[in-house]
Amino acid sequence: MKHLKFEFFKQMPKTEVYRVLSNHDESVLGFVRWHGSWRQYVYDTDMNDVIWSKDCLNELKNFIVELNEKQKKVTK
Repeated sequence: MKHLKFEFFKQMPKTEVYRVLSNHDESVLGFVRWHGSWRQYVYDTDMNDVIWSKDCLNELKNFIVELNEKQKKVTK
């Protein structure tokens, strides 16, 4: 990935949590985690000063799509 790094953070009972890091300075930008009531992985952050380019958002979207597809296979 050009802009972002996705790092395994912790195992939950049925899903995983990943840290989203900047490749520029390794700072933590947020987390990708399972949102039970939405039945899908979501990006979660409490940082208000993070600025995203379309390329960064696309990398994040692709990672979440992959996790959602993987989770669907596990729950079938």
